[in-house]
Amino acid sequence: MEGGLKMDVALAIERILIASKYFGCTDENTEEQYDKLRWNDKRIPKPTWEEIVIAWNEIKDLPNFGIIREKSELELKIDNLESRLKILEKK
Repeated sequence: MEGGLKMDVALAIERILIASKYFGCTDENTEEQYDKLRWNDKRIPKPTWEEIVIAWNEIKDLPNFGIIREKSELELKIDNLESRLKILEKK
């Protein structure tokens, strides 16, 4: 990626589909790693790499980018907590 800001694949995915469900790692933020993700969300098909790049370009320069990133991280934590709660409720 050009410039100093490294692409955040997870955040780009969230731009396309909030609280999306997929399995795998996005730490390296590469196309190769993205291709290995298992898409578990039935709402839409797995976005193409090109769609991920477009989504990233839409958000990377927003003045409230830090807020968007924090919101995405909080939504993920909430989703994880809700999943754990459902498991506990079944016990």
